Amino acid sequence: MTQESTASRGRGEAKPPAPPPLSPQEQAAIAYARDNREAYPKRWRRGEIQYTVINAEPRSDGNMLVTMTYRPSGRFKGRPGEETLLMNPSGGLVERTQIGSPQEAYPWILSGVALLSLIAAPILIWFILTDEGRNINPLYVGGRILWIQIEEPFLVPTIHYQNPSVSGELLNWQIAPKNPENVLAMIKVTLINQQTAQARVIIDEAAARMISTDGHNYSPTDVVAESQLIESINNNFKQDNFVGLWRPVTINTGENLVGWMVFEVPPGTEFTEFRWVASDLITIRF
Repeated sequence: MTQESTASRGRGEAKPPAPPPLSPQEQAAIAYARDNREAYPKRWRRGEIQYTVINAEPRSDGNMLVTMTYRPSGRFKGRPGEETLLMNPSGGLVERTQIGSPQEAYPWILSGVALLSLIAAPILIWFILTDEGRNINPLYVGGRILWIQIEEPFLVPTIHYQNPSVSGELLNWQIAPKNPENVLAMIKVTLINQQTAQARVIIDEAAARMISTDGHNYSPTDVVAESQLIESINNNFKQDNFVGLWRPVTINTGENLVGWMVFEVPPGTEFTEFRWVASDLITIRF
């Protein structure tokens, strides 16, 4: 609207400029999310949903990572849900990640939380003061989206394992440190989706961190890229039922994913924390 037409309405200030139009990939992301709501908790799958693109990041391969919020249309005073959709140049979905679902902010919810806290306090004190409380597993921790259970890490010089090929042939594989002076820290990880309809998780070098007692941060090893075919297995290094965690995965409600993460570290390294940062932020202390 021009300044003249604004003035003719009796307004002293010009209207702010309209936001730029959405790109075709951003429009395709909204259309896909609106038509595919199975990733949302059940209560948010029906009714009108309002979507807002908060960031659109073009990638060098032509894809675009679209981050957007969603909430029920009308009066909704809570926190909107948030998700990311990676769209290809033609508007097709590459991958989708749920960051968080809408959270209502009604007084009765706060009152209910306060009441539950009063009820739970004596129970928690009992757990703390009895053997039942001492038996709680400190390596089993929940986040906003996932629960994670881990086992104590241990060090090995190298990893030998067997895995069948597409034809069913049993192949021998090895994962060795890139630096021959280092060793590999193995940690068994279980990812559990207890409440989200679908949890999309990208497991890569940025998915987790191991923190050593001397304060160093270690990133996971790409167990796919670093696996090399070998002629035979050395039983001294063999890890039975080894399944490496390294790929985008979708975990449906009630499902869990179990596998190993591997970190290259100096010999004798000890750890204080395991941090999970893929689609959630969970810290587990050893």
